[in-house]
Amino acid sequence: MAAIAAQPFLLQARVAGTARRHVPDFLLVHADKSVRVVNVKPAGKLAEPRTAEALAWPGRLIEGHRWHYEIWSRADPVLLANLRFLAGYRRRRGHAGRHDRRRDQPDVPDPPAR
Repeated sequence: MAAIAAQPFLLQARVAGTARRHVPDFLLVHADKSVRVVNVKPAGKLAEPRTAEALAWPGRLIEGHRWHYEIWSRADPVLLANLRFLAGYRRRRGHAGRHDRRRDQPDVPDPPAR
């Protein structure tokens, strides 16, 4: 994994005549420069039609740009333990505790040309 960004951007689209907005949960950039956008929802919510559609249209949009799209509903306990361990080694960038958000954004490759 080359980079991870939480709530990386806002998607806006008109879906079936309705203006829609969505902020994905994670953007993952792999070492090979492939990009994966991830939304996280509890498994019980995925069967609800409103939730299903709220997650489906961003997937169609993202995959239309040749990025990968996934919906995660639960994580492997070992993976979660490793993430908690690694989170302890985070450090903020910037001076005297100031956080420069621009420098923390991953270098995300553009989607491939159609």
